[in-house]
Amino acid sequence: MTDTVTVLRARGRRLTKTINADGSITDFDRPRTFDLFEAQIGGLNAVGALLSQLERRADCCVVRGAPADAARTSRVRRLLHPHDGEAPTLRDVPRRWLALDCDSLRRPEWVEIDDLLACACAVIERLPSHFHRAAFVIQATAGHGLKPGIRLRLWCWLSRPTSGSELKYWLRHAPVDRSVFGAAQIIYTR
Repeated sequence: MTDTVTVLRARGRRLTKTINADGSITDFDRPRTFDLFEAQIGGLNAVGALLSQLERRADCCVVRGAPADAARTSRVRRLLHPHDGEAPTLRDVPRRWLALDCDSLRRPEWVEIDDLLACACAVIERLPSHFHRAAFVIQATAGHGLKPGIRLRLWCWLSRPTSGSELKYWLRHAPVDRSVFGAAQIIYTR
C-alpha cells in the first residue's frame, strides 16, 4: 500500500507568500519551470513526514500527477497536454493520498481561529460521511487567520487509489476547492 508524491522544485524561486512586519503581503514568485521528483510514501504518517520536510522549503510544492517521462524531469513546465510544441511533463494517475483545500468556510462562533483541530472538525463534519472517522494531517493555508473563515488543507490516506476526476465528482458538493484534484495543479506545502 505505497504511493508516490510528485514534488516540484522551483530553482531559486519562492512558492510562498511573505507577510511583512507592517502587515503587507509579498506575493510568491511565479516560476515557469520546475524540477520534478517522486517521493515514496506508505501511509498518512509518511505524508505528514514529507510535509514536515517540505514546509522548510519555500521552493517546493506538490502535484497529484506523475512525471510523464522519467528522462524529462529537469527544468520542465507543468504540462498535462502538449502546449506550444512542448510534450506533456505530467500524467494523471490515481493516488491514495488526498489534499483537501477548504477556503472561506464560515467559522462557528465557538471555534477559535488558532485552534486548528476545532477548525478541522468544523470542516470534516461538512464532508461526505466517509471522512467523518478518517485521520488527517492538518495545515493552515496562507490566509488562515488573515482572511475571513476557515482556510485549511487537510491531507488523508484513502482506502484505494482514486483519480482526480472521480474525486471531483465524489466531492462536488463538499466545501473544498476541487481544482487541487487536477494532475498539474500546484498544492502548496508551506
